[in-house]
Amino acid sequence: MMALITASILLSTPLNASVGRACLEFYSGQKAAFHRAQLVKDFLHYEVTNQIDRQEFVRGDIQTGRPNRIVIEFENSKLKFLNDVLNDKDLITSIDNFANSYILTRIKRWIYGHFDLGVSFKTYTDGKSLTIIIDARQRFTEADLERVDAVFEKFQENLGLMLKSKKLFRDSDKIEEWFRMGVGRTADEAYFSARISRKLSGPNIVTHYSNPLVQKKLTTLLFHAEDNRQRIAKIPELSSLLQKEEMTGNLVPKLELFEILRKISDPEEVRKTIQANLHIDITKDHSELLSIYAEIVDLLNPKFFVVDQTVVTLENAVNGGIVIDRKGMGSANQLATAIAAAKASSPFEFLVYNRMEEKKVTDEISLYRKTMETEWGAKCRGDDCVIEDLSKIDIPSFLNSPLIKGQRVVVIPAGIEQSHHRSEMSTHGETIEKLFVKRLIEGLPTQDYKNLTFAINFKTTNMNIGAVELIVNPIGPVLDVYLQQKIRDSFSAALIEFNDGRAKQNKPSTYYPYGVKTL
Repeated sequence: MMALITASILLSTPLNASVGRACLEFYSGQKAAFHRAQLVKDFLHYEVTNQIDRQEFVRGDIQTGRPNRIVIEFENSKLKFLNDVLNDKDLITSIDNFANSYILTRIKRWIYGHFDLGVSFKTYTDGKSLTIIIDARQRFTEADLERVDAVFEKFQENLGLMLKSKKLFRDSDKIEEWFRMGVGRTADEAYFSARISRKLSGPNIVTHYSNPLVQKKLTTLLFHAEDNRQRIAKIPELSSLLQKEEMTGNLVPKLELFEILRKISDPEEVRKTIQANLHIDITKDHSELLSIYAEIVDLLNPKFFVVDQTVVTLENAVNGGIVIDRKGMGSANQLATAIAAAKASSPFEFLVYNRMEEKKVTDEISLYRKTMETEWGAKCRGDDCVIEDLSKIDIPSFLNSPLIKGQRVVVIPAGIEQSHHRSEMSTHGETIEKLFVKRLIEGLPTQDYKNLTFAINFKTTNMNIGAVELIVNPIGPVLDVYLQQKIRDSFSAALIEFNDGRAKQNKPSTYYPYGVKTL
């Protein structure tokens, strides 16, 4: 029990942003509409780093530490908050591009102006975060790093003031605490330092991998990951939820268990969901152990470096478009990290194994993206893809593609004039699909739904108002009467739940079911 308490304290997140009514009214109001539109216009497609920059970065020896090298990881720790409140992918991408551009420009200018070391830069950004490798002829001392700390704090303050001046946030929002920075001698060291910085309360500080606090945190995370894994492996009731890691034979959770654990954190809800979806009864103590283990593994996930950073947006989808979200990649990442942690006996070994396992997942994503782009003309970024011209796509053929099996699909019709509305409606569709699937799989055996593919098809061109159709593609046997009714009921209930949630946020919507179409 003491280990569970210690791990719970370790995982506590002090960086909470309030989502009260006043906050929601401000962010959803019209007063900042002009500034938001201008920011999206200027920064949605802004390339903080281009493809050549990213190719040189990824091909370089980014995981070898050198005394004449420092690596900086800069990230937005409030992405989930912004997604929940703003509900606008294009705007969030634009905010991050603006912030990354600002910080990169300031750091380069300051380094060139204060270090006569013949410095060179390698840069990488994925829209959510920025990685900067600075190589010099001479070694960077700890005193040099302290100088970087001091100026970064000022950069943060200025960044917050600039975003507030654009009327994107309230004066009371502590934007200067949203962005975090980690520093190390390798890309992974900087990344994990930044992740640990998320867990530190108060004004932003630059976290160094060499800092004993970071070393202790990482060692402690690995200790608790292994301690919890061993506890889980000894529980007979959980044996059917575990799989063997090949090299050591150590047991780690299966992919379907991680799919539950990364979406739900409350132990009682975890217990109920495992019972409903996987039909296995476990105790609340066991679900608490699983939840804490999954949170630790999530903190240990590595950063993925992808060269092609195509902006996936429906901005040009005047003829309608499709958004495809590949499910399960987050869970695959967690499983890969769990395997690496189960192999490792030290932080150094963990970083090595973590990269080896990460490459397997990255290779799978790369193959998926290339096939989507070749076969369907999609534009992809990571595991998210969009098709910008619905008129060129036969929906039944598309949903019958093996690539689309089990993915989250949202269809946006032609005739929506404002690109902002197309973007926001696609996020509405994704949320509706999640609510629908959550209801559908409760109490259903896995084999009843694992071969089903669903698409949310908007039959309205008006955001927040109108009919929504559910398209079902059953790959395999014909749906029985019971399952057909459960699909209809779950879809209707999901729309009601979505509308109720929007009303609570003071963003009313009145979507209603157009019907369920089975291919």
